[in-house]
Amino acid sequence: MKHSLVFWAVGGILLTLAAEQFTDWDVLISNAFFNADERSWLISYERHLQLSPLFYGGMKVFVSAVGSIAAVITAASYGYSFLKPYRQGALALVLGTIIIPSAVAFLKDITRIYCPNQLAIYSGIAPYIHLFERYPAWFHSVHPPRCFPAGHPTGAFALMSLYYVFQTPRRKRNGLLFGFFLGCIASGYQMLRGEHFLSHCLISFFLAAALLPLIYRLAGQVLRLAASLVRKSKSTFSAAE
Repeated sequence: MKHSLVFWAVGGILLTLAAEQFTDWDVLISNAFFNADERSWLISYERHLQLSPLFYGGMKVFVSAVGSIAAVITAASYGYSFLKPYRQGALALVLGTIIIPSAVAFLKDITRIYCPNQLAIYSGIAPYIHLFERYPAWFHSVHPPRCFPAGHPTGAFALMSLYYVFQTPRRKRNGLLFGFFLGCIASGYQMLRGEHFLSHCLISFFLAAALLPLIYRLAGQVLRLAASLVRKSKSTFSAAE
């Protein structure tokens, strides 16, 4: 995954933000998932409770499990030489499942955008505004909105860093596609519930794509720093003897 991906992903972010700000494409797409007569989404709350073990709660557990396995591989690579080639990639995966969702959580706090199912146009209470617009003076909410970018797909998109774990081109590609399609599934599920617009999910994808190469470099720097500290501690210990 070349560092040019960062510039490509930033371009995707800018294009998505422009489309979100100057068009109503989000609403036009989500209208297809909302039954105006029944005032309900394609995946209702009751259906969500049935599907959550697979598409929501279960997916969160899966992402956490993959991150935990990567952490074990990183630690075990110091004791088992055959795992050494996977060390930096595994650490990048661990860091990715932490840093990327944290970045999205931070953005949620500052963008203050409501989910579709909270909007008045979909039987909610909040007015629909674009990202860089202000809420009307008459509107006040007790609970600040936290729906932009999309949080749930972010962990899945972070698994695109499996690209760095595998060693052969084919496996790298498969690892990348696995994280991408898992993120797409999570995104689609949330859109069908009225939890996110498409732009929310696209920003999460492009943000993950932009951060992954940087996180891989960070993992390498962390490992080099750790190795340097170990060497210095050994030298200090030997001198003391």
